Amino acid sequence: MPLSRRGRGSRLAGSRAATSNLPRATALSPNHAQLLTRRRHSSEQVPPESEPRADFRSGKWLQEPATGDARDSRQALRARMSSKHRICSQEEVVIPCAYDSDSESVDLELSNLEIIKKGSSSIELTDLDIPDIPGLHCEPLSHSPRHLTQQDPLSEAIVEKLIQSIQKVFNGELKGELEKLKFLGDLSSLSQALPYDETAKSFIHSHIADIVHTLNVLVQEERPHSLSSSMRQEVFVTIADLSYQDVHLLLGSEDRAELFSLTIKSIITLPSVRTLTQIQEIMPNGTCNTECLYRQTFQAFSEMLQSLVVKDPHLENLDTIIKHLVPWLQSVKDHERERATASMAQVLKCLSKHLNLKLPLRFQRLGHLVALMALLCGDPQEKVAEEAAEGIHSLLHITLRLKYITHDKKDQQNLKRALTKCREFLELHSSAAKCFYNCPFRIAQVFEGFLDSNELCQFIMTTFDTLKTLKHPCIQRSAGELLLTLAKNTESQFEKVPEIMGVICAQLSIISQPRVRQQIINTVSLFISRPKYTDIVLSFLLCHPVPYNRHLAEVWRMLSVELPSTTWILWRLLRKLQKCHNEPAQEKMAYVAVAVSP
Repeated sequence: MPLSRRGRGSRLAGSRAATSNLPRATALSPNHAQLLTRRRHSSEQVPPESEPRADFRSGKWLQEPATGDARDSRQALRARMSSKHRICSQEEVVIPCAYDSDSESVDLELSNLEIIKKGSSSIELTDLDIPDIPGLHCEPLSHSPRHLTQQDPLSEAIVEKLIQSIQKVFNGELKGELEKLKFLGDLSSLSQALPYDETAKSFIHSHIADIVHTLNVLVQEERPHSLSSSMRQEVFVTIADLSYQDVHLLLGSEDRAELFSLTIKSIITLPSVRTLTQIQEIMPNGTCNTECLYRQTFQAFSEMLQSLVVKDPHLENLDTIIKHLVPWLQSVKDHERERATASMAQVLKCLSKHLNLKLPLRFQRLGHLVALMALLCGDPQEKVAEEAAEGIHSLLHITLRLKYITHDKKDQQNLKRALTKCREFLELHSSAAKCFYNCPFRIAQVFEGFLDSNELCQFIMTTFDTLKTLKHPCIQRSAGELLLTLAKNTESQFEKVPEIMGVICAQLSIISQPRVRQQIINTVSLFISRPKYTDIVLSFLLCHPVPYNRHLAEVWRMLSVELPSTTWILWRLLRKLQKCHNEPAQEKMAYVAVAVSP
């Protein structure tokens, strides 16, 4: 018989989203640590029940009728926690997340910033000046439910038996499903002994490569377009169990990064839940309900990601997660984009609950992430937009803390002004919070004051990249508005105009919507009208012969600048054309083409 999976579980959780069908690994209250159970090999189903839930966008508690969806299944599962006969012979585990109270979370409590508004410029910026967001209060990791339920230590004999069982797998092959599941169970059980058993610690750390390779094989052996077993779920939970003991199988070396990409792909690229259910109806396996199994598997995946950021004071792990999720956040398939967005939102919420930042911070993708989540808030798929809105809500809290820690005292007044603007803007839109969180360019207006020049460039580049990957008119329009809004409000901070112009010249041909093209041309007009950028923009436009590039010819025709700027631009252009005889032949041809154009 396999050894007991002490303290293990899929950490199934409740839901926050108003309408999303995706399961959520809920953040639980430290005062009400709930024991969550792990699904194993039973075909028992989870009957639907209703549960009250908070809609953070409306600030109202809603009561859902029984529909049999993910929210009902998870609530029913929690209701059976005390039962001896748990779902699928599961065993106990807890989620290391804080409580989930989103019913008021649209409004920032910005009263602490009154001192900034009323005080003199000599007042020092303190931690009290940073606004708190209801429902997203930081909590020490020691208050996590996982730390409230200590397991009895394993005896030396049990540890040795677990090691021998795992070692046999490394020396041979995993043949049957039960053998594979036993290996995962033993590995997870052994991980619980790492804090106090040197033998277990030495064995695990000396066999990281073997563990990563075996898990890689297990995931690859799963059928990519169907879900018929709990193998993926068990792999996710095992990785999470080790992560909580600071053994990260997804971070670091190339083989670990490969495993990370593989685990994400294995769940994100599954067919939609409807398709999975249809497959089961056509080819029933008789062992489990596919919809229930999918939701449990996705919940395990969500917590696996959360386990990487629970103790991430330098935000290095968050940076890695974003890197792996970005392609899926930009997926053209709605169900893939929804899964990726829900996963990212959960990671951000978990991190915001346990935020304990320390220098040096290694988070290099803030501009990328703000742009992506802002654009997704305007996604035509309502579920995607709602998940992104929750993610932006958490990201704002993280950004405020991050900028407070890293700000230069010389720029203290700029940070104060940004915080004041943030407070005033959110107060202005507090009565229409849902509208605010689903409006990309308003989100950009809040974040722009906190982004440095490099992050602003990331924002611009990511927005252009989204124009290339997501062709939906709604997202294209949002991207155009974001570009123009950011360029108008922060043009003095741009230091990478050459890179931005290079992207514009290269990608203008793929943008088909006239309104979006005009917004991009207006951005070029804004740059070229600023004296310090005029020569840079002219150089890029002159690199492409006008008669042979109709897109840049359109830019020349549609440039919109005020008369004083026009005089300046024409003078600078004339100077460049006068010097064309000193340029290489190809560039000279471009200059002549402009010179003879009407």
